[in-house]
Amino acid sequence: MVSATHPDTGAEIQATGNVPGSITTPIYLSKGASQKMQKNMTRQQRHLSEVSKRFPDAWKGLEKLFFGRGKELPEWPMWCWVPIAAGVAVAAEGGLSIPDAEMSGSVIVGIGAWRLTQGVYRIDPTVRRALMSTPLTGEIPVDLFYRLPEWCLYIEIPDHPSMTDLHGIYVFLEWDTQSRGAELRLLLDRDKSLDPAVMHLIPGGTLDACLSAATDRAVANALMSGLEVGFNSEEFRDFWEPIISLVLYLCSDEPAIRSLADIDRRPRHPAPAKTKKGMRLFPPDNQTIWDVGASIGEEIRSASTQDPKDGSHESPKVHIRRAHWHTYWVGKEGTVGRRRILKWIHPVLVGGRLCG
Repeated sequence: MVSATHPDTGAEIQATGNVPGSITTPIYLSKGASQKMQKNMTRQQRHLSEVSKRFPDAWKGLEKLFFGRGKELPEWPMWCWVPIAAGVAVAAEGGLSIPDAEMSGSVIVGIGAWRLTQGVYRIDPTVRRALMSTPLTGEIPVDLFYRLPEWCLYIEIPDHPSMTDLHGIYVFLEWDTQSRGAELRLLLDRDKSLDPAVMHLIPGGTLDACLSAATDRAVANALMSGLEVGFNSEEFRDFWEPIISLVLYLCSDEPAIRSLADIDRRPRHPAPAKTKKGMRLFPPDNQTIWDVGASIGEEIRSASTQDPKDGSHESPKVHIRRAHWHTYWVGKEGTVGRRRILKWIHPVLVGGRLCG
């Protein structure tokens, strides 16, 4: 366990040895609910239930802040539901000490944002493994994260290569009210806890630059506190890169996402509803399971069973064109609409059996 200083608030934080740079937070897994109730709830429902019980007025208060954006309150980007500072205020009003409120703010805002759409993204296992092993090379712009399909979403990750007790992650974007900077925020759903983690997004920067800066920031915070650094840059990237690849795919151009209940439905931000008491955001009755990459997974598995022989002739030299990320410019050069998009090129078999 390594202690350090929170990069934004100055509050003391702790980073576990196998979650480089993460922030510990109180465990939000219900202990008071009956075993029968626990069995009938998904992990995400348990998290939502626990936060709702601990802070019963949180959703009403945060919704009011959301609709005060640009009116009673300063404006912030629409890709952020509400800043974490609002969650810190809710936690403090709920009786937590300032240090504990600092730690719990991201959990309250992350779970609150997820509550509004309740999307659970179930990526095809073959695609998920291929994505997590795809190198994050090249000039990948971090602006792509602003295309996150929902304010907060949950990605199932039962096979993270370096974190065996991870079930999945909540992903959302934060607008820091002090630095006026953007952050990619995670809540790591582990066996017994939700562990927040953060990566600052450099304006106009690349993913590689942000990862390097995040590593340097985590190391510097530990050294400033006179503490031993419990991880190196390679371990930091081993943790972050598989997760980032999954998130990037959901932000890429035309990701293969479909609802198991309605194939024509697509993920989106909730639409405000006008009521007698003002504008409201109403959460859905149930969570939505989004099936991701099913057709691509079938294609990869089908290719892996192809016969490497072609009649009586020797087949070409078998090789695999590894999965990789590719950015494209779209739109006429010099116009406002010109932008970069990202596509994931999945593993391609050339001349025989696809492996890996």
